Order: sequence, then C-alpha cells, then structure tokens
Amino acid sequence: MTMLQATADRAPAPDVVFLYPGDLNAPTGGYVYDRNLITALGDIGLHVRTQTLGAGYPTPSPDTRAAAEAHLADLADGQTVVIDGLAYGVLADAAARHAERLRLIALVHHPLAEETGLTPARARHLRDAERLALAQARAIVTTSQATADLVMRDYGVDRLKLRVIEPGIDRPGSASSPGRSVEKRINDPVRLLAVGSLIPRKDYPTLLNALARLGDRPVHLDI
Repeated sequence: MTMLQATADRAPAPDVVFLYPGDLNAPTGGYVYDRNLITALGDIGLHVRTQTLGAGYPTPSPDTRAAAEAHLADLADGQTVVIDGLAYGVLADAAARHAERLRLIALVHHPLAEETGLTPARARHLRDAERLALAQARAIVTTSQATADLVMRDYGVDRLKLRVIEPGIDRPGSASSPGRSVEKRINDPVRLLAVGSLIPRKDYPTLLNALARLGDRPVHLDI
C-alpha cells in the first residue's frame, strides 16, 4: 500500500468524541438528550464520533473502568471529548491523567450524589469523586440552571467553565390546524405530559397539588 492510499483509507479525525455509559439507544430522558445533542452538533457541521464506555455506571467493574481509561488513552492530543456525567463523575483518576492533553467537557444531567435512596456514605463518596472529576474538565455543560447552581455551590465549579443547554421539544411541522383562532386554543382543555421515574426526587405530589389549585379548568395529565 502506498502512502497516498494509506492516507486516503484513514478515517477523518472527529471534531468531537462523545463518550457515554451503557446503550445510547436506551429510552430515558438522559439518553434522548444525548442523542439530540449529538445530532445538533452534526447539524452545525461538526464530525462527532460516539463510543460507549460500557455498562454498570456509576459503579463500573474494574474491567469497565480499565476499558474507559484505554479509550481516553487512545485519543489524540488536543481532541475535544464530551463525556456523559453518569460515567464521568466516577472517572476522576482517568480524567486527571488526560486532562492536560485532551479537551475534556463534562455533561452533567444531575450530580450522582443527588440520586434517591443512597446511603449517606455512598452519597458522600459520589460527591467527592464527582467534585474531583469536574475539577479536571475544561468546560462543563448542565441541562438546567438549577443544576448549574448546584455544581457551583456544592462542587466548587467555576461559573466561567459552565454552560447551560436546556432540553427542548420536538414539534410537528404544523403546531395547529389552519383557521383555528387563538381564543379557541386558549379555551381548550390543558393537556400535560410528565416524563420521569416514579421516585421521590421527581416530586409528583407537588405537580398534582399545583394542578388541583386550578379549580374548574379541565386538565388531562399523562404520567
């Protein structure tokens, strides 16, 4: 093979490497966000390469952790790498080894220590691990201002490193039928969709109490 052929056969270097735990096609809000973010990066002309870091996070096995380290070690110097927080939050040691040569960007959906049902010791361990990991990142993306405020307050993150990219919605091509008046749409029954696990942190009682205060206005809620 000639040098010219070898160059032609080599895949182009990606602009962004997106690393995620588990299965990117899993039907959860976090993975839907990841998929849409990857699509949006492609829409603005960036070449994104995706790679799973394996299953079991935020408690990966030693083999899975070693594989994640190997993925980072294989990346070229200067590569921009976005890592989903479910994995990144427990990869502080690997992040520290590569923080100088890679452009690490942490994507924080929700800090790991804030999950429901953790023992105080486990929550403390996860908080300490994620604090160390976030300190290695060049930039940090959160999915809400509330999460940004939380990581600044409890994880020592510098405001200048933070960017908030809130999740959006997919809208059909025509949001309303032609000829329907604004008045008619305002008087339609309210229909809401709540998507989330049935766990205390999602706080459905507050949602139900709020809807109960609307009086006689018809409301349909799908959970």
